[in-house]
Amino acid sequence: MLILLIILAVAALVAAYVLFMPITVYANFQIDNMTTTISGIKVFPFEYRFEPGKPGISVKKIPKIKKQKPLKPEKPKAKLEYSKFTRDDLNTILNVFSNVIRLIGRLIKAPDQYFLHAALAGGLSEPDLTGQFFGAVQSIRPVLPNSVTISYNPDFLAEKINGKVNCGVVFRIFRLLLEIVIFILRLPLIKLYKLYKKSKRGG
Repeated sequence: MLILLIILAVAALVAAYVLFMPITVYANFQIDNMTTTISGIKVFPFEYRFEPGKPGISVKKIPKIKKQKPLKPEKPKAKLEYSKFTRDDLNTILNVFSNVIRLIGRLIKAPDQYFLHAALAGGLSEPDLTGQFFGAVQSIRPVLPNSVTISYNPDFLAEKINGKVNCGVVFRIFRLLLEIVIFILRLPLIKLYKLYKKSKRGG
């Protein structure tokens, strides 16, 4: 009994750790002669990186010879007649569509933080374009939030821009699950089931 309680306590702690610990998904771009991307996931104190060109194990599969099955006569499919949808059915569909749009908006707002840090240098093909780009960067820097930083060191003789860009998002799984549960509870499930049965019968 004691061992079972210990296992349940450890499982509860692990579940709480996964649900409430901030998770960082990031991507680092190294801009030079060619752009190199390194992405990864951080969950304190662990980190996993998806590095390009990482060797993997390839296993050759022997193609299987598929046996031909005897052809069965196709049953005529019931055609869905949209003209037989009632006004209540259309309201149900619009309700689901509006809830999906609302869910997307709430999922976008659910993360704790979005961040973008860019350190750029170099120039464009012409000095005046480099000056215009430098002026644009300097003009938007004061209005950027703290989670977004952009620095640019212009070189009027260079013909390309290089540097580093680090972007990502920090979120907690329980926030996403909460939004999905709220979305499901808002759906007219009984009406959706009736609508599904009607569509299966071809309207």
